[in-house]
This record gives sequence, C-alpha cells and structure tokens, in this order.
Amino acid sequence: MVRLMLVRHAESMQNEYMEKVLGKVRTGEIRLEDFNKAMRDGPKGAAAGDDSPLTSKGHSQAKKFGFSWSKVLREKARTGKLIVFVSPFLRTLQTADPMLQELSKEFHGFSAVLLPHIMEAGGLAHKDDFQQMDEISKLMKAGKRDKAVELLKSIQWRAQGLSVTQINKMFPWAKVAEEKDLEILGEKLYKVLPLDSPWWKSGYETSKRTTKRVREVIEWLLKTVAKNETGATGDDVVVLMFSHGQTIAQICNALSHHAFTRNAQENDGMSFDGIRNTSMTCVFLPSQTYPYSHERPNSNGERIRYSCRLEFFNDTTHLGVEKLEEFGNTYLGAKL
Repeated sequence: MVRLMLVRHAESMQNEYMEKVLGKVRTGEIRLEDFNKAMRDGPKGAAAGDDSPLTSKGHSQAKKFGFSWSKVLREKARTGKLIVFVSPFLRTLQTADPMLQELSKEFHGFSAVLLPHIMEAGGLAHKDDFQQMDEISKLMKAGKRDKAVELLKSIQWRAQGLSVTQINKMFPWAKVAEEKDLEILGEKLYKVLPLDSPWWKSGYETSKRTTKRVREVIEWLLKTVAKNETGATGDDVVVLMFSHGQTIAQICNALSHHAFTRNAQENDGMSFDGIRNTSMTCVFLPSQTYPYSHERPNSNGERIRYSCRLEFFNDTTHLGVEKLEEFGNTYLGAKL
C-alpha cells in the first residue's frame, strides 16, 4: 500500500499576475480569447513560460506549510518511510524548501528527488520564443492548421530553468535520482538532468505531450508504487510530491476514475481544477495484500475492498482561514 500526498506550490508571481489578467477578463477589459496572449506578454518572472519564483505571500505560505507538515511527517522521515519527489521548477523547489530544510537538518542526508514528470503543464519557454505562439494562434484561427503545426515544429526553443548545479547550491536537499531511486522510478520516469546547463530543453509542451507524461505518472503509481512491484514502497510508505495544479488535478481525476472503472483515463465529466496554493491532497492506494483489518465494516458487517480512498483534497488547514475567505469572496459574494 502507499499513501500518496500531492502538494501544489505556493503563490508564484505568475499566479499573482494571472489573477490580475482574469480580473480584466471578467470585467471585459481583456477578451477571453486573448487570455493566453496576455499571459505571454506578462512581466519578467510572471509571464507564461517563465520559471516563476514565489511572491512574498507565497514564501509565507511555504513557511506555514513546512512548519505544520514537517511535524506531521517527521516520524515517517525518521523511519525511512517518506519518499519525496519535487518538480524542478523554481516555485516548487521554493515551496518544498522550508519543510525539507527542517527534515534534512534533523535527519542527516534526508533528501528529495527531482522528478520532471510532475512538472507544470506547458513546460518552460523563453519569452522571445514563446511570442511566436501569437502567429501560430492567428494561423489556427484562420483555419491554416498545417502551417501552424509547421511553424510550431520549426521553433528552435532555448533551454530554460535551473541547472542541477544551481539547484544543489540553492537547495542542498535536492538530488537527481540515484541507483536506489531508479528501482522505484523505472525507465519511463527517469530523466538525465544536465549538470551545468538548464534542465528543460523541449520548449512549449503541447497538451498531447502533457497528457502522455501525466499518464505515465499515473501508470507508475498504480502498477509500480501501489503494488510495490520493486519492493521499495512496502506497507505504510508515504510518497510526497511537490507539483503543480493541473498535474495534481489530472492525477486525482484518473485515480478516481480508475477506482470506479479500473480504467485510468481521465473523465471529462468530473473536474478537479482549482487546486489551491500549498494545498495537500492525500490518496490512499492499498496493495493487493492489504488486509483491510482496520477498516470500519458497512451495515452488513462487510469490509469494502476499495482500490482508492481520498483522505484529503485541496486541504489548506495550515494556512488558517486564508483560503476559506478567498473562496467566500470569489464564489459566494462574501466581503471578508
């Protein structure tokens, strides 16, 4: 069995800027169809494609998360039953930093593995390269799809993101996968990251490529991790991932759909969008040998042998009433 814990990064400059753009969309200042262009035209550090850092509010959220969850997960870390993966984006590294600093200080050598497979949808892109999407959008709107695809394929994307050397200097607890980690990750999820050059070299990631990548994560979770095929994720192990909103939403969607249908494809009829900054989502995935001995029986005295249990979703208890007030103001007309 495994307990999968998914954490979205804290508020980034890109999140802050996006809320401003969405506000202008709601008031009609910006047309909905111009939203993506407005994001690409954003300021440095906030524009679409940038490796956006956290805002001051985001750093505060990350500290609150680390303060609360390092205590909760301390015993798992001490007993070697906490496995941490982090997206190599700057905002996820900064979000994980307070908690990982605390755990690595107390338990010498405790670390988190860099895992590009759980990165943000769309990848990273240099602003000058990404501006070519304006022309691609025009071609698509004009019905010239073949020319749009041709232009997209012709772009020589510049490498973006931090190098492993830079990441190690800023976040000493972060590491590339070692031999013991490869036993868990397998061939599909393992990626060689460059030591002294930017880690992301593939430019804009299309939705098709994003879906393929996330499906590989889901397949790995269901087949390798939950079933403990390698012997590295036995009973009572926690797998903690610092990731991104869309990636978390896609994983939750597929896991819930799989629980009902045994099909791990996403279900368009159910949305898990709206994953909050630093929220914790926890999914329990029992192995085939899980005894269900501690589960409460139903009215017939039977223990239901479920394949997926959602324990937390989008939980921000560590932030106090911050997200409650935000939800009320945005969706319920509250003035808090």
